[in-house]
Amino acid sequence: MEVKILGWETKGLKIPDWEINLDKSQGKKISIIMMPSGTGKTTTLNLLRYSFFDYSKIIPKKDIEKLFNPETKNQNGEFNLFLLINNEKYKISTKFNFKEKNISYVTTDPVEGTKDGLNLPEELKKYIDREYIEKTFFDLELVNLLFESSEAINSITKLYKLYYFDSINKHLESYLDQKQAESSVGKISKKKFNELLLKKEKLIKQKKLLTEKFNENEKKFLSLKNEKQKLEKQKKEIEQSKSTIKKQIEDTRNKISLAKNNLQESFKDFYKKLKNPILINSKIKDQLINFEKNLNELQIPESVGKEFFDDLVKSQKCLCGHDMTDEMRKQIEINKNNILSNDTWLILSVLKAKINHNAEDSVYNMEESLSLIAKRKRDLSIEERKEKEIVDEIDDEKYKNILTRINKIEPDLENLEKFFKDYNEAPSVNDTPDSLSIKKIDNLLEITQKEIDEATETKDTSEKIKTIKLILDNAKEKSLKFIIDDLIKKINKEIPRVMPLEKILVKDIKDRIILEGQESAAQGQLARIGYLFLITLLNRPNLNFPFVVDSPVTAMDDISRKQIAITIAKELNNQYCAFVLPTERPEFVDVLEEYSDGKINHIVAFNTSDSDSQILVEHAKKNGINTDQFKNGIVAYDKKYFWNFKGNLEE
Repeated sequence: MEVKILGWETKGLKIPDWEINLDKSQGKKISIIMMPSGTGKTTTLNLLRYSFFDYSKIIPKKDIEKLFNPETKNQNGEFNLFLLINNEKYKISTKFNFKEKNISYVTTDPVEGTKDGLNLPEELKKYIDREYIEKTFFDLELVNLLFESSEAINSITKLYKLYYFDSINKHLESYLDQKQAESSVGKISKKKFNELLLKKEKLIKQKKLLTEKFNENEKKFLSLKNEKQKLEKQKKEIEQSKSTIKKQIEDTRNKISLAKNNLQESFKDFYKKLKNPILINSKIKDQLINFEKNLNELQIPESVGKEFFDDLVKSQKCLCGHDMTDEMRKQIEINKNNILSNDTWLILSVLKAKINHNAEDSVYNMEESLSLIAKRKRDLSIEERKEKEIVDEIDDEKYKNILTRINKIEPDLENLEKFFKDYNEAPSVNDTPDSLSIKKIDNLLEITQKEIDEATETKDTSEKIKTIKLILDNAKEKSLKFIIDDLIKKINKEIPRVMPLEKILVKDIKDRIILEGQESAAQGQLARIGYLFLITLLNRPNLNFPFVVDSPVTAMDDISRKQIAITIAKELNNQYCAFVLPTERPEFVDVLEEYSDGKINHIVAFNTSDSDSQILVEHAKKNGINTDQFKNGIVAYDKKYFWNFKGNLEE
């Protein structure tokens, strides 16, 4: 199956109302679109993504808001994508409603005409999912994720559809669940069995939630970490130029670091105490112990059926210890079906265990802890004030902005590090289904499943399904290894040509791309290897799909640019479209021209609504470019103008 982008048009969005045509000269598989910073490179990349995969139910409202044009205040906008799929023309219209903050689709195809919804051919849908779209429309500035997170292995797993193994496993689990639900429960009560099922359901939901949160936080952490590293480098350069106060800054920061650690320890200790209300106050302790005693007398949560409520309304005292009144009995009768919800038994069981566990401990001295926190907070404030006074002496606005941003990033990184620590915490005897550790959740799931197997006498069926799942997992692992070995072989074959002066090879692809004999490499080197990884991954015999890249060579030296251009021209079979800055032309676009026999679309596009864009408009007129075709932008297809163009806006 072959897919080609013919062009697109935008209406009523933050970027100009214009049409960009990639098919003016047929037979050109490479299109280079040059835009100054701020014209909409990254925005257009996202709009292309939205056109191939249905984002209507998953797009955050803030991403829709980013497309709103505050100047025109249009409440509706659209992005129309023109495609050629197996030599048949399609039009995908992505419509934005800024009032409701949602998007919808309309598709026009040669068979069914115009219909609501995103209606791509069924054969194409087999290959396309969100992961595939994120890779085929790629921002190369995010290439570090391939080397620092699970991005690489996730891409392979999804693009090669290895998740089908997981889908089969889920079907097997569903079969076992159904079998056990239909089985008679002889060894335990029906109520206890339902409690186990509920516990398992909660654990599965928590595991899904934690996994999604981990993937989200991993990307966020790496993004913030990279941003901080760049800022620290800029900060250090400024400080070194101010050598007279460099030592003062270092000494003060060491004291700030120590004060922060001390304060953090105090907060951790205090938080640990707060989580244990039984030891905060002697009265609270006595009340909780009395509460636990009453729960035991009424066999809660073991007995939560009709008998429990009957006994409760006959009691002289309530669970809380107060005398039972007629009004209270009446209210219990009205609300008894809601008093103990499906999962309250779980909460009460944990609560009773915690009360018992801490019943003999002494009450904390909270005033001491609060006094220590206050003192350490003062110590930190004093040192931070000293740092501010030193920084103010520098009188450098850029430096102050860098510090402000770093100070905002650091707490976020600390919170994320805590999440990762909790996520990998080992199991213990007091674990609960709301744990933040994936290892604890997996352990509880295994224990709960064994209890369900024994209760339903389906241990034999469960073991057989477990064996089948192990076989499938082994098949998935072997398939993944075969694919990875083939990818590594192809990538390493190209590396000596792309990086002739550096001896860097890919050793393995586990969660991330691992380099031979070194932890990492320079940004330009990572970009080149990342390019090879993506090109190799996307070059698939069954699907010829466009590869669209934002900032394709921004972090590369001249040699890297040249060799990547050769790779694209000679090795990539797919349509290639790149959004470049003027600074990315040398040793890249000219090399693409040379090795593709000049079969390139040279496109220049920029916004004309900004006051400082008039210089660009005048320059376009002098070069014979039509400046009146669109009301707030210019699009030119002239090769000579492409090379003469000088953007006055820098990235």
